[in-house]
Parts: sequence; C-alpha cells; structure tokens
Amino acid sequence: MPKLETASVQEHVKAIPANGKKSTILLVDDHDDTSAAVKMLLERQGYSVRVSASSAQAIDTIKNEPVDLIISDIGLPDESGLMMLKKIRKISDVPAIALSGFGSDDDIQRSHEAGFQKHLTKPFNLQKFRDTIAHLLGNEKR
Repeated sequence: MPKLETASVQEHVKAIPANGKKSTILLVDDHDDTSAAVKMLLERQGYSVRVSASSAQAIDTIKNEPVDLIISDIGLPDESGLMMLKKIRKISDVPAIALSGFGSDDDIQRSHEAGFQKHLTKPFNLQKFRDTIAHLLGNEKR
C-alpha cells in the first residue's frame, strides 16, 4: 500500500494539461483499500478517477467513457489484467500502467507483451508513480 504524503505545489505533476481538460484515469483493482488509497492519491494530484473492480467492468468503461490512462492490477477476480489489456487493445490504444506484486523480468516482459507501457511493482515509489503517469499523459514538468 503506498504511503500517502503531502507534497508542495512545485512537486506535483500537472494533471490538467495546457488544453485545460482534466485527465481521466481508469483504476482497475479489486482490493477496496488499495483502490481507495490510490484513488485518493490520484485525485489529490488533480486527476479524475474512475474505478473498476474487475476486467469486465474495466472493458465496459473503456467502451462507454473516454479515459486518458489505465492503471491496473494484474490479479483481478474474473481474469488477469494481462488478458484484460489484450482485449482492450482491440478497441483502444489508451496508455496503461501495470501495478503488480510481481516484478521479475518475466512478469515485466509479460505485461509489456500484453500492451502495458509501464510495469510498477507494489509497493511502488510514489515519485516514480507520479513521474510515470505524467510521462504517459505527456504532462511532465517543463
């Protein structure tokens, strides 16, 4: 579970790009405490967050709502996050980050093969998490 911390305004990544549209993140995790903590962290950064607790819910969200980024656990109740993203890749090329308790080279390779651009291992480094999101959304500090 990431430790929530308060950062100065200068340390925050920009959640609202120059076009003024707030970035929307789809968080896919079936663990209530983890999804609540990560959702709160992302909202404090200024992102709009949708939460799905299963692969089926996530796919339904992607089909019906525009999202700018997916952050997904790999272990989901109905199928793996890897299988979910392979299905999503047939309908969307939205950037995606895998969050997993598994971080071997093989785990990372499988997540990239499934279509995740980045793979972060839990517990994750908060600054690396922020930087990865900003990079994939094109919102790095200049």
